[in-house]
Amino acid sequence: MPQQSWLYRKSADDAPYHVSIYHGDKSRHVIIYSQSNIVTIDFKVFEDKTYSFMLGEELFELQIMWVLSEPDYKLIHVPSQSTVEDPGLNNYPRTDIIKALLFIFGLANVAVLVAVAFKK
Repeated sequence: MPQQSWLYRKSADDAPYHVSIYHGDKSRHVIIYSQSNIVTIDFKVFEDKTYSFMLGEELFELQIMWVLSEPDYKLIHVPSQSTVEDPGLNNYPRTDIIKALLFIFGLANVAVLVAVAFKK
């Protein structure tokens, strides 16, 4: 019964995460668990496979690679990518936002005036 476990701690002040894998001898069913919680269950894993999961706010990959008909396990911490700036409202000049709001307000006023004029 191949079984392996790892201990991950982001920093010395953080609580550790315990990650373990069980990979059945005959059935080759896989159970990945962390802190006594099941993260993944997969059945009949006879080939290379990669599982992705989160530990807290960190992304991890657990790889199963077959070497000479025996499974080898590797836990990899996937570093967070620097995010591209969000092209939301915060990146537009304030004057452009004010102009857009004034245009919408003016358009709404015209719609109300037209509706009132046709109602009479």
